[in-house]
Amino acid sequence: MVTGADVEKVAATTSKKRKRPDGLDGDRYKNISRWSYKRWAWEFLRRNENFIKECERVEFSSDEEKQNVAKAFGLKKFKSYKEGYLSNSGYPKFLLGSISSWSYLQSSSKEPQIYEVEIKYGQVLIRYDLASALADKKVLDKQLKSAESRVRRRMEIFENKIQKKAAEHRPKAYNFGKYIRLLDLLAQGRTPLECARLILPSKIDENTDHYMRQDIKSPIEAAKKLANEDYLYLAILHGKSDSKEMRIET
Repeated sequence: MVTGADVEKVAATTSKKRKRPDGLDGDRYKNISRWSYKRWAWEFLRRNENFIKECERVEFSSDEEKQNVAKAFGLKKFKSYKEGYLSNSGYPKFLLGSISSWSYLQSSSKEPQIYEVEIKYGQVLIRYDLASALADKKVLDKQLKSAESRVRRRMEIFENKIQKKAAEHRPKAYNFGKYIRLLDLLAQGRTPLECARLILPSKIDENTDHYMRQDIKSPIEAAKKLANEDYLYLAILHGKSDSKEMRIET
């Protein structure tokens, strides 16, 4: 949870926005070993070229237009690519893996309320009864287990209906630092060959320029894929990656 003190601290330290790293200055990457998966998700998204263009397009637009951009890129709330992980607008919040909920708890009246909730294709709506759980906490535990069982069963039905199994993504955390640096180098106009010489300095003597381009091709594709789509799958992972601190080789 972001407190007022957190926001004030961030506002004070980010009053002067730092330029995007250029891929050369190792000090700009020295703390990446401490980043959580959610932080990695944001750092890749803010390097997404289309996201950058859209953020700049709606910079002075209405909140509705900004929110449309947020939704298009999997964010619950708009946050510009110019902002750090924790900024005046708080942490980034992603749609994937999140849920929506409605409750009737605050009113002094106990008369039944009617809610109109739109349910879209592929969605499941479940109702919990907290009042019945007051008698014994195990009632709520049973409701939660029952809800999980029903959702998983409906997931199986949904998979069979559309003839597609849920994907399982296994990101390679140890490459994240290399990928971030590659995206920054490319954004500065560096060619793949220049990237290869900077990222793979140990292969300069043993490889020709042609093979160096081939060596860097796969990492560049992986980096762009993370920035364009796979960042969403990082956002649903818990904790920190096992990525080691990246060192800039010279």
